[in-house]
Amino acid sequence: MIRSFDIGLYPLPDIQWILGKSSLKAIQYMSVGVPTIASALGTTSRVIDHGVNGFLVKNNREWVETIINLYNDKQLRSSIGRKAVEKIENYYSVNANKDTYLRILNNVFEE
Repeated sequence: MIRSFDIGLYPLPDIQWILGKSSLKAIQYMSVGVPTIASALGTTSRVIDHGVNGFLVKNNREWVETIINLYNDKQLRSSIGRKAVEKIENYYSVNANKDTYLRILNNVFEE
């Protein structure tokens, strides 16, 4: 279902609780090539490289401008979506993290 979205939106309120929240929704959008616009808060800036594989916005004006720009530019949506998939595959996929997972499991079983 998410794959059918033209744009993924991840708005977050600017409150302390958000700083510890994961960016799972952004990762889900990005993993299937949906260009993502997210609040520039918390861990999201570690996942999204602004203007490369998604967009980080700070205020209502930036939300509106970025949504309109993406809506009007299919090539940009496609390019951002492809780069988003690359980022997720390279940093967040099971394959990208398999050595870390194996090391943790080996440490658990050795104890």
